[in-house]
Amino acid sequence: MAERSPSDPPSRHREFRRELYCGGVLAAAFVLQAWVSWRTWPDILVDFGQELYVPWRLSEGDVLYRDIAWVSGPLSQYANSLLFRLFGVSLTMVIAANLTILAVIVALLYYLFRQCGSRRSATFIGLFFLMVFAFRQYSLIGNYNYVCPYRHDITHGLALGLVNLVCLVQFGRNARTSWLAAAGLCLGLLALTKIEMLLSGLLTTAAALSLFAWQNLPVRERGGAAPSESQAARSFVRLSRMARWALIVTASAAAPLIFAVGGLAVSLGWTSAFRQIFLQYRLALLPEMSTSSGFYRSLSGWDAPGANLLSMVLATVLVIGAVVIGCIVDLMIGRSKRITLWAIFLGIAVAYCGLAFVPPHEWQALPACLPLLLAAIIAATFLQAAREPSGDGGASILLVTAVYGLSLLPKILLHVTWNHYGFVLAAPGTLVVIHVGVHAIPAWWYRRRKTGRCVAAIAVGVFTAGAVSLALIGLRIDLTKTIVVGQGGDRFYSAPAFKNDGDGRTAPTVNTLAWLQQNMRPGDSLVVFPNGVMLNYLLRARNPTPFIMFSPWESDVHGGEDRVADAVIRAAPDFAVIVTMDMTIHGRGNFGDPQFGGRIRKFLDEHYDVVDEQISLEGVDGRFVSTVFRRRVNAE
Repeated sequence: MAERSPSDPPSRHREFRRELYCGGVLAAAFVLQAWVSWRTWPDILVDFGQELYVPWRLSEGDVLYRDIAWVSGPLSQYANSLLFRLFGVSLTMVIAANLTILAVIVALLYYLFRQCGSRRSATFIGLFFLMVFAFRQYSLIGNYNYVCPYRHDITHGLALGLVNLVCLVQFGRNARTSWLAAAGLCLGLLALTKIEMLLSGLLTTAAALSLFAWQNLPVRERGGAAPSESQAARSFVRLSRMARWALIVTASAAAPLIFAVGGLAVSLGWTSAFRQIFLQYRLALLPEMSTSSGFYRSLSGWDAPGANLLSMVLATVLVIGAVVIGCIVDLMIGRSKRITLWAIFLGIAVAYCGLAFVPPHEWQALPACLPLLLAAIIAATFLQAAREPSGDGGASILLVTAVYGLSLLPKILLHVTWNHYGFVLAAPGTLVVIHVGVHAIPAWWYRRRKTGRCVAAIAVGVFTAGAVSLALIGLRIDLTKTIVVGQGGDRFYSAPAFKNDGDGRTAPTVNTLAWLQQNMRPGDSLVVFPNGVMLNYLLRARNPTPFIMFSPWESDVHGGEDRVADAVIRAAPDFAVIVTMDMTIHGRGNFGDPQFGGRIRKFLDEHYDVVDEQISLEGVDGRFVSTVFRRRVNAE
């Protein structure tokens, strides 16, 4: 009897059912993670408030860059303002939109890793992403999750980067220019988010098109038989093909940029619109804007490069050692008749040891290995990918995805973690390393030794232990968030303060919010120093100045502290709030000290009355004060 073809209907139906099963597992994990962390995602003061305030003001008719000082691209803010115009202003609307985008990201990740791996490995990767990156909070400050991120530009940018990656894979498969044009459109949109997201998209696209140009040459011209044409002729073919593709990408990328500049030019003028949209790119050419800040040096790892490089090497050696141990164990028992049981036992034992003996915070040191490992993966897969006939082969997809993961890391290159910026910037690279550990290396080992299950079992055990440990940290933080902030569709939860633990900002901020709700009249204006525009949003109180953050870096970017102070003094808001926020890492102290915000504090002392003060002496950061100022009636 003839063997059934994989394309026969029963086989296709079986494959479809298996894909549905994997999708169902990921969907169940998605729902569970969202449920256990429901509305605990925002930070009560830092960063995320502007992701609500700015779209609200834009939906009311304000213009970005003219009425609101802004550094990043306009795409995310205007997209959210459109949602507010269509469906109403609320945190619930933002949550719904971001959960939808997160679901798309998970689907794109599953698709990419399914194309170069198996259903099991792609499902495991999706579960790891949901447990570690998507919803979690690992420290006092929230914001570093995909539902209420510190900047929508970065999560929208990741989604666009993955769409760009899928479009490139499809173009490598069938060479249809429509896919290439779609990839170019994604690059244009990425240019309207953040510079690091555009950089990764450009490098990934360049790497993919270079690979495809090589692959599309006849096989004999890539090292098989003797070439029928000269090396110069073959190089000319490659370069002309890449030039044609680059022209298509550039034309497609230009469309959203022209649309954005033209739209803002109506209010700002062409020159100002162009200058403001690309302000962040000009700032990137001024490294002193970042190197002068201890905050950014610390996040990038340049505050202690020697120690961070050593940590990177040690983490890399640790990961390679685990792979070597897996190969040795495979040599010993890999061909046993009970290898499946041995592999299950080994995976469970490794996961148990990781959970029992590795302190949970130590797992944050593991991603330090990403730069070296991703570079090694790119080098190892390059030749294999170049031999593939088209860009949809497993090695080609892995190579391009690894390039994408590595090109996201420069901002945190020497201090890669899964926390803070790493919740986006380190995610694709981490998932590439997981794919290599649970699928690529075991498959390679199997082709040579007819084994490989022990290698996969150790990799699954290690990454399971890390994911569970970090998920438990996040879960403990989520469960402490019991204090309600805001009302109705703007409601979310924040943690109370305990002795030397918890969030000491919560109770004073909630009490300040309640006082302002009772005493502010409709139309009264409010400014919160140095960071707390969340209060403006929850109160629907306009900030009469263009400035919504008053950190040293923001002040320097927007013309200096004196320019910011002049704007505040001219606007003379009806109410002002100063909250404790130590800026020592930025080279300054608390706002209102002589070296930071001194002019503004002097103006408030002279023309305003202190009408409310809330103090907390508990919490992980110690003393926190929220002081409310009201402008005197006779103040000029």
